[in-house]
Amino acid sequence: MVTHRGATKRIGPRHDQRPRRGLVAATREMAKLLGEEEFSALFHQGKSDNIQLSLVGDRALLTAIFDDQTTVGMVRLYAAEAAKRLAAIFRRRRRRRVGPLRQAAVEPDPAFRKSTATALDDLFGNK
Repeated sequence: MVTHRGATKRIGPRHDQRPRRGLVAATREMAKLLGEEEFSALFHQGKSDNIQLSLVGDRALLTAIFDDQTTVGMVRLYAAEAAKRLAAIFRRRRRRRVGPLRQAAVEPDPAFRKSTATALDDLFGNK
């Protein structure tokens, strides 16, 4: 996990990732059936809670869990932008890897962190 912001009623940041990975794998197979390489995002809508899963390169899954008071379009917009930026960070990190066991911490630039935090606060009404 890279980061966690906010609270949910039933699921925490440390919950098992396997069900989410399984959904992405199944969605990837459905994309192949339709002649697509993959679908980069997956959205599930419940009665009051929703989940947006976005692929970040080939190594991470961005998960946004939000309630029915949040605008789906804004979640999709911010998730797509965050996924692009994180993928770029991962690509840069792969290029400068020192060795298979030595890895330096990779931090998003402060402007990205601040703009993401502000966007999430605006989106979810946290002030």
